[in-house]
Order: sequence, then structure tokens, then C-alpha cells
Amino acid sequence: GQRRDEEAATSAESLAVTEAARDASVYECDQLTATVSRQTAKATVLETTIAEMSATVEALQTEVASLEDTLVDFETEITETQDIITAAEGDAAKSALTITKLRDELVQIRQLRDEEAA
Repeated sequence: GQRRDEEAATSAESLAVTEAARDASVYECDQLTATVSRQTAKATVLETTIAEMSATVEALQTEVASLEDTLVDFETEITETQDIITAAEGDAAKSALTITKLRDELVQIRQLRDEEAA
């Protein structure tokens, strides 16, 4: 009977060790599941952040393209304005020349009038 008691004790110890190992494995699995859940949540947050940043980048690219178009429009307007100024300067030079000719003619007319009066 003693041998049976020893075998039973050994079996009980073996069972206790197996149950402890199983409990430890279950605990480890629970820990890993929790870790995976946390990492999945972090990944979801990162995906959302990346999507938001991508949208922001696209919006900025659109804005830059719009600003570039506006810049081209301004450059065109500046060129047109410079052309108008150049034309106006040419007109002013012609007007100055005409005024000079008219003054010269006026001087000649006065001289003729003075000569006729004398």
C-alpha cells in the first residue's frame, strides 16, 4: 500500500506541476493577447494619423499649385503693365518732340509777325 501511496503522491505532484505549467501558459497567452490588442490599437491610431497627414499634404499641394498659377498670372500682368509703360514712354517722347516742333513754329510765327510789324 505504501508504494501505491508514493505513486499517487508522485502523480499528484506531476499533475500539480502540469497544472502550474498550464496556468503559466494561459497567463502568457493572456499577456500576449493584451500586447497584440495594444499594438493593434496603436497601429490603428498611426494609420489614422498617416491618413490625416496624407490629406494635409494633398491640400498643401493643391494650395501650392494654386499659388503657382496666381504667380504666373501676376507675372503676366507685370509684363503687360511693363509693355503699357514702354508704349506710354514712347507716346510721351513723341508728344515732347511735337511740343518742341510747335514751340519752334510759334517762335518762327512771332518772328514773322515782328518782322511784318517792323
